Amino acid sequence: MDYVPLVHKLLNERVDYIIQSYVRRKEYVAALLSMMGRSVVEYDTEGFKKVAFLFEQQGFAFVALLELTDEFPKGQPGLVLRSVYHCMDGLPCQSVVTDYPYSPRWGSEEMAERLRSYLIYVGPRFRGLSKQKGEFL
Repeated sequence: MDYVPLVHKLLNERVDYIIQSYVRRKEYVAALLSMMGRSVVEYDTEGFKKVAFLFEQQGFAFVALLELTDEFPKGQPGLVLRSVYHCMDGLPCQSVVTDYPYSPRWGSEEMAERLRSYLIYVGPRFRGLSKQKGEFL
């Protein structure tokens, strides 16, 4: 019977962690929508695990898909860029991005602002990559 309180404590800590992760995901998605709401394509309104934005820079359009993990903010969200105009092997040209600025210590607003700035910066580079490796639709 000594282990029952320990199991109870462990379960309570896990539930608190899950709730905290959900709240942080919701805050982050809200900050992204507030900052880039006009370009939102879709987002997960229940679990707040996915959000997609359409960006257009100098006549080139691409979709940025952000996928948040259950471990958020501990785990960095996955980021995939997909060209609207170019494809490879019948699929949209895409680039999986792992080196964008991110820290779990940042607040939701700062995370959103840094992601927005990064997407503005990386757009022309992704355009060149899509033109080089993909074929125009």
